[in-house]
Amino acid sequence: MRRLRWLLLLVILTACHAAPAAPASPQLYALHREAADWALVRVAPSGELTPLLAEVDAFAPGPTFAVVLDVGWTVALWEGAGAPRAIAQCTAACHAVTWSANGEWLAWLEGDAQGGALWAWERASGRVQLLGEALTAPMWSPVGATLAFGAAEGLTFWEAESATFTRMPFTTATPPSWDPAGGRVAVVLGGHEVVFASPGVPFPQPLLLEIAAGAVWTEGVAWSPDGAYLALLQRRFNPPPHDHDEPTDDRQGSETLGAQPWLYDMTTGTLTPLPGDPGAVFAQPRWSPDGAQVAVTRIPIGVVGGAPEVWLFDAATGVRQAVFEGLAAPAWGP
Repeated sequence: MRRLRWLLLLVILTACHAAPAAPASPQLYALHREAADWALVRVAPSGELTPLLAEVDAFAPGPTFAVVLDVGWTVALWEGAGAPRAIAQCTAACHAVTWSANGEWLAWLEGDAQGGALWAWERASGRVQLLGEALTAPMWSPVGATLAFGAAEGLTFWEAESATFTRMPFTTATPPSWDPAGGRVAVVLGGHEVVFASPGVPFPQPLLLEIAAGAVWTEGVAWSPDGAYLALLQRRFNPPPHDHDEPTDDRQGSETLGAQPWLYDMTTGTLTPLPGDPGAVFAQPRWSPDGAQVAVTRIPIGVVGGAPEVWLFDAATGVRQAVFEGLAAPAWGP
């Protein structure tokens, strides 16, 4: 009997000190082109696609999937099984859906690539409210529920809990990207200059990039979740020499037709080009939650019927790890 009691005690102690289950690895999701429609898929490291939901025009992983259906006319929630539940009907194409870090708020744009009406949905009340007009996609802070977006009035921050706006006196050319602490955002100004801005601070801090020659247009910026890097999308121009009396088109000196991916190391200040494609434009950089990888959409230029691809890079080495054909709009989630 005594031996049995010791055995039971050993089992109990072993159970109490068992190692916790390893957290699930972050999953890469994307839209897959299927005939005339897009479908939401999960992407395995091997490139194998798991179909999840058909006829999806935009999505955002979160506590549940937020999806845009009906060719952009319906915003819905999807639990991963069954039918999506509509939460809003749009009068123009809806896109740029995004969840707050606490999963209590959802925001999206109703318009086109140049912006549109910005809406927010509150989970607790189910209320949908109009926040005004936005010129860029909205981005939630990784801490709490503060929404940042570009507007005609300037860079704007909206505090969801207090329903208050803070506007900065400068306009942005790209969606803002938050630092991991949620204290400031990286944005690109109209002159294609990358700056850091904080709510309530009137003057942004420029990011000093050393460019050897020519002009640079930065068309996108994304801060890694670990704060180590900025992913930049840049076009670089090196106009050929010419007689000033003769007209010229400086675009003839462009190194590339579309924006290419770069990594800026926040510690060393090093700007490193990632493997790109001069005949394509790159868009939508999306970081893995651990900051180890960045996924970027590649869109061919001047190719009839050319399909998009998602390229996956290793942040530490800059090596392209994978190419996923026929995919766009990558996003990471559970």
